[in-house]
Amino acid sequence: MATGYDTFGNVEDVKSMILVKYAGAIAEELIFGYYHMGSFLGDNSDFKSATELIKGYITMINSEMSKTLLDKELESQLIDISKAFYQESKELLSSNIKLVEHLSSVLTDREELTTEEVVAIINDFKDKEENTNPTNS
Repeated sequence: MATGYDTFGNVEDVKSMILVKYAGAIAEELIFGYYHMGSFLGDNSDFKSATELIKGYITMINSEMSKTLLDKELESQLIDISKAFYQESKELLSSNIKLVEHLSSVLTDREELTTEEVVAIINDFKDKEENTNPTNS
């Protein structure tokens, strides 16, 4: 059974996946001032998924760590990494708030987007921004 996590190959891929998991909740916080319940509840919630990925990340970066992923054993590292990655994701989104707001408005109309659609929207947005604000060469 495919989990969606079986295509990453290295620790940076896992980190990127964690940042993406946090990004959805952070975008809600930045745009609406609160998290939607889906960020916390359910088997596929953003925070639960991020936590499971962080457990794997810890074992990838520390070969001495038990591979049994015992919560007590991972607790302090999990909290520290979670806070750091959450902050990194928040800074990235905050520095791109216009794009986040644009994606939010598209999602208001469409409710759901594929990865390919999101990439196309981001690329179109960046192209329009570059054409509106050309850099001096």
